[in-house]
Amino acid sequence: MDFKKKHLTKKISKYIIFFVIIIILFTEWYYFPRTYKGNITFETEDKEFLNIYFELSMQNSFLKPQEINGKIYVNGKEYLSIFPTKSFLAENKNQQLNPILNSSVDWYPIFFSHICSRDNLLNGLSSKFLNKKWIPYFIPKDQNDLENTIFILNLQKLFSKKALKAGELSLFIWKNGKILEALNIVK
Repeated sequence: MDFKKKHLTKKISKYIIFFVIIIILFTEWYYFPRTYKGNITFETEDKEFLNIYFELSMQNSFLKPQEINGKIYVNGKEYLSIFPTKSFLAENKNQQLNPILNSSVDWYPIFFSHICSRDNLLNGLSSKFLNKKWIPYFIPKDQNDLENTIFILNLQKLFSKKALKAGELSLFIWKNGKILEALNIVK
C-alpha cells in the first residue's frame, strides 16, 4: 500500500510540474509583443497621397485590453503614439471643439471615444471584458497639443496575417482646424 501511495504521489507531482510549465510557456507566449513594420499608402479626401511607414508593437495582457504602441512616419515626418487622457483633452479644449463644431459630420465619437484611463485597474479589466483595444493617437514628435493628430481606425488589423483590402483602414487627420479622412490603397 505504501508503494502505491509513493508511486501515485510521484505521478501527481509530475503532472503538476508539467501543468505549471505549460502555464508558464503560455503566459510567455501570450505576453510576447507582436510587431508590425511596413508601408501603406493612403489617399485623403483632397486627393493627397500619404505614404506611411509603421513601426508598431501590440501587447497582450490578462488584466487590460490589447495595447498598440510605436511610431509612424508620414511622408518621412515622425509621429509618436500617445494615449490622450481626459485631462489632456481638457487642457486642449479649444482645439478639441473647433473642428467638431464646424463640421456637418459628428466627429466626436470617431475621434475622442477611444480615450482610455490606463492607470485604473478596474477600467482596464472592464475594457478587457468588453473586448476593447487601446489604440493610440499619433502626434508629430516635436508637438504636445492636438493639432495634426492622426487616428487610425481598426489599426489592430495590421497585426493579422491577412492581406489588407483597399479602404479597410480609415485614417483621420486633424489638420488646420478640420478633420480629413483617408483610406488605405492596395497596390
